[in-house]
Amino acid sequence: MSFRNKVVAITGAAGGIGRALCRHFAGQGAVIAAVDRGNGVEAVASSLRDDGAEAAHGIADIGDAAAVARTFAALAERLGPVDILVNNAGFSSHMNFADTDPAGWAHDVNGNLNGTYNCVHAVLPAMKERMRGCIVTVGSVNAASALGDPAYSAAKAGMIQMTRSLAVECGRYNIRANIVLPGTVRTPVWERRSANDPRILSVLARWYPLGRVVEPEEVAATVAFLASDAASAITGVAL
Repeated sequence: MSFRNKVVAITGAAGGIGRALCRHFAGQGAVIAAVDRGNGVEAVASSLRDDGAEAAHGIADIGDAAAVARTFAALAERLGPVDILVNNAGFSSHMNFADTDPAGWAHDVNGNLNGTYNCVHAVLPAMKERMRGCIVTVGSVNAASALGDPAYSAAKAGMIQMTRSLAVECGRYNIRANIVLPGTVRTPVWERRSANDPRILSVLARWYPLGRVVEPEEVAATVAFLASDAASAITGVAL
């Protein structure tokens, strides 16, 4: 499970799961390329360096293909080509169809599905050239069930098919692609919701066989497994 000297690009790096991903991979020796659309990503990279890891940050909205291309090119120039891409960035801003107009639908799909494609497009040529690489995408259980947030959910479902297509098409280049589908994760977003309704996480926990909500570190560990040599024969999986 060592990632020593591997360049790991993580999008949404300033969020709850993103920070856990950065810490986990850095703890296993990875060089971290942290990407987010907000200024908080600079503090994430700085904290990693304070702990002895090699890390750099880039600011980009993944829904902007040109910005993604520039950011990934700059990070590759500084750190080296990306060995592992973790597509973690994502959001939902429309909870139901009634509140989703065409512009809102396009916004959520672009920021999730198209944004994930933009990041893959930025790193794939160098992976093919070097005949190795790994792409792990963070999806959602919303991809498989009707749980609200229709545009977000449709985008996450599309990410499963994109992952499978990548796995089939890029296997000949020794590039693997997998996707994880977390349920409720105890991120700052849910902590803020808990402040308004202290019962919300305990109510949600009833939906899950283990009777609890998972922690960001548990998602990070799952992503790291799929990115590691321990999963060297696993590709095209939606976990």
